[in-house]
Amino acid sequence: MTKSVKSSRKVGRPTLHEQLEIENKLRPYFNSNFDPEFVAEKTGIGIETVRKYSRIWTDQLRENYSEDLVERQKDTKARLVNVIDNINFDLLVQRNRLKRGIIEHEQEHEHNKFTKEGKTIPYMPNLDLEDRLITVINMELDNNDKKASIVAAPTIDEQTEKSMLKRFQKDKD
Repeated sequence: MTKSVKSSRKVGRPTLHEQLEIENKLRPYFNSNFDPEFVAEKTGIGIETVRKYSRIWTDQLRENYSEDLVERQKDTKARLVNVIDNINFDLLVQRNRLKRGIIEHEQEHEHNKFTKEGKTIPYMPNLDLEDRLITVINMELDNNDKKASIVAAPTIDEQTEKSMLKRFQKDKD
């Protein structure tokens, strides 16, 4: 007659209380990035169970990180566009002031064309104002290029979607 030997290891799904105990045992090892085989050996918990929890927690981290990263990326793009718009507005104000200064300079010299002797004085443009105006316009153009690059740059979720569509297309072909 054979004697049945009871195994101390329970087979089947653990109860909720046992699941919490397993999680509490495994979590410190997961957080310290230990290898699942090492964790299974140290805790006495089956390798497949250790891998299962490791997979679940890794997926959760990836998902949270990805969502957070996409939101941060979109928020950063929006703030950069806002900063560029504010700078461009200030440059517009400067440009208008410089244009008014150039017009005032031209009008001032329009009245002083002739000297007392009746000789014509050649008009000398205010090169300082005109150079500053050109600089401001170039800065606006550069900022608009930067803004266009920022707006056109895809976020990670758009890049991921695009690469997934490419994969699905390849699978169909």
